[in-house]
Order: sequence, then structure tokens, then C-alpha cells
Amino acid sequence: NRSLGFIDKTMLLCELKSVPNLKRHVQSANDAISNIDVSLSEKAKEKGINLQFKGSTEDISFEADWVMLEKAVRYVIDNAIKFSKDDGTVYIDWNKSDDEFSIKIRDEGEGIPDEWIGKIFDEFAVKDIVHHQKGQGLSLAISKHILEIHGGSISVESEQGQGSTFTLNIPIH
Repeated sequence: NRSLGFIDKTMLLCELKSVPNLKRHVQSANDAISNIDVSLSEKAKEKGINLQFKGSTEDISFEADWVMLEKAVRYVIDNAIKFSKDDGTVYIDWNKSDDEFSIKIRDEGEGIPDEWIGKIFDEFAVKDIVHHQKGQGLSLAISKHILEIHGGSISVESEQGQGSTFTLNIPIH
């Protein structure tokens, strides 16, 4: 139900902005990404989207609130599926540097207009209520807050007609 999703996302956003209650534990990032693949593969298949996961073969484990992190990554991939052309591909690449875990999510959609680039992570950017009721406009804001409370960040590069690449960075302590 769309309006239930909207209410859930609104409540989650309020919680993240007030008193985020992180439940941290050590987990494998590869396992988390595998969970996300399973949860989104059906949705991608319905639209003919190929999800292409390619990451480090090394097991990358670190402490985080994995329920929240999975949610943040899932929202960004879900967004990429939503805005991709039918029968396109969404690429999900991940790796680890010395002290940071990084995920890049690239779609083959229309891209984001320049005037929107600075606003897409703002929960008030979507002015029209129809899009808000579908939960659009909140997902990226929630992802941004989840990454920030982990000390991380999210950014986007986009070119009209060429798609968008979202980069999520999470420090590893």
C-alpha cells in the first residue's frame, strides 16, 4: 500500500532526524548486498531490469546498523530501478579502501536535470503530493540521513540522457 509506505518513510525520517537509535553489530557487507539483491530482484524483473552486482571478493565486515544501511542502499537501488528505462541495467559495484566502504549504483535512466542535482536529497524537494505519496522524495533523504549518522555520505553524478551514478561512502572503524 503506497500511503502506508509513505507513512512508514515519514516516521523513519522523523526518527533519524531526532534520536537515531542505532543497533550496531559486525556483519559482512557482501552478505548485506546479497540480501538486497534477493529483496529487489523480483521488482527489477517485472520491469525487465538487469541488476548487475560486482564487488570485492574479499569478505568486507565492519560494525554498523546493518538494518538501516541495507535500507539506505535498497532505497537507492530501488530508485535506480524506478528511473531506468525498461530492459536496462542497474550496476552495483562495491569495494573497500583502507578506512572506507564504498558502493556505486549506476542506472541507465534519463539522468537528473542540473537544477535538481542539489535538491534530490532534500525531503521537501518533491513539491507534488502525488510523488510524495508514492514515497518518492523521501527515499533519498532517508538514505542520506542513514549514511550521515554512520559518519558517511552520499553523492550523485548525472548526465542528461546518460543516467545517474550514486556513490555511498561509509567509514570503517
